[in-house]
Amino acid sequence: SLWKSAQLIDSEEYYEESLNSEVYDAIHEVFPFCNLIIGSQKELLLATNTRYLQTAIEVLQRRTKACVIEKNIEQGCCAYLSSDSAKKHEGFAVNVFNTLGVKNAFLSGFLRGWIESKSIEESMSWGNACGAIVASRKNSYLEMPYEEELQEFFRNQQTVSKLQPVHRQIIVANKLKK
Repeated sequence: SLWKSAQLIDSEEYYEESLNSEVYDAIHEVFPFCNLIIGSQKELLLATNTRYLQTAIEVLQRRTKACVIEKNIEQGCCAYLSSDSAKKHEGFAVNVFNTLGVKNAFLSGFLRGWIESKSIEESMSWGNACGAIVASRKNSYLEMPYEEELQEFFRNQQTVSKLQPVHRQIIVANKLKK
């Protein structure tokens, strides 16, 4: 496993440059074929064996023309489109109950936009919205948002508290369809 091959070495949670060489080589062979790379700061540092995010982005951009997305649960995300172009989406403020499943929710929302050829800003907004909605739920990993909830979230200026009735209605309607 990529993540098991790294060692945590300091309080800033920086990963030592200790990737298994086979894993590192395999990852770097794939980069030229990617058109999208998504990872947290730690994941991007580990994948590039660098210490600083900007250096990691530069390494990736030398090896691929991929859009690189750095995801950060608390601060939203940033898209690095080229060496001189980055776009940030701040994310949404919510009361966090649980962070389990938040990264998966972000990825599902972001990919929804990306696959539908939406703008990078809209894709980041959907990703952050899905992450915010999931983080605000007690059983977060079990309750990924439905399309109707995302639409309601954006209509109500990102007010998560109004989504619970919408979520229940969708679940009941889906059970009735079965």
